[in-house]
Amino acid sequence: MADIVLIHGGSTSGGIWAELTPHLNGRAIAPDLPGRNNPAHYASATFSQWAQSIIDQMDRAEMESAILVAHSMGGGTMAAIARLFPSRVKGIVCFGAVVPPDGAPFLKGLNASQQDLMHHTLAEGSIVLPRPVKAAADEGDPLRRLMRDANSTEALLPFFEPVSLQGFAITQLGLVRLLRDRAIELERQDCFIERLRALGPVEIRNIDAGHMAMVTHPRESAVAINDLCDTFEQRRGAL
Repeated sequence: MADIVLIHGGSTSGGIWAELTPHLNGRAIAPDLPGRNNPAHYASATFSQWAQSIIDQMDRAEMESAILVAHSMGGGTMAAIARLFPSRVKGIVCFGAVVPPDGAPFLKGLNASQQDLMHHTLAEGSIVLPRPVKAAADEGDPLRRLMRDANSTEALLPFFEPVSLQGFAITQLGLVRLLRDRAIELERQDCFIERLRALGPVEIRNIDAGHMAMVTHPRESAVAINDLCDTFEQRRGAL
């Protein structure tokens, strides 16, 4: 069974995977990317820097290689890992992850209103996206508490960083379509699939859930990820 690295998206932290992790078949880590809620680290933030952080945490966990599962903005970090450290990657799984055009700034994978927010925030001179609105301190819903506790401010500059997809061309590719995702609409998810297919075959799994499926539908999410990991391992075993 392959090791798994869960890469969180923007404005969140590794804790966002807490409900899903127990349902995974393989050993998994869910690192925090650098600078969570510490804007002092955001002025020089890059996907390459975050990729190195993931590799460092894989080293500490004694993971020689792993299947990468990325959510949302984590797609930029995953692309950097695949490009810079290809020997550490057994496969990639886009789980509501953004896949911008090859060589384009990351924000080109976002929709128009999201891109407008990034440009507006940059024009104001900020290097940090605002922290998402927190749930009430006495919120009784454990899933909403998880969303509250795992959220974070986010660095703005990586959204304007060019992203190379070329590391994806030399590994196995998978994507989980989130059928009720309103942050990354189905049409855009299908566009991401076509970008990946230009690099190699793509295994697709579907979940009837929204953008935060790892929180709202952890078992179903884990089933899809486990299935993709098993498929990748079977292919590797047949070589």
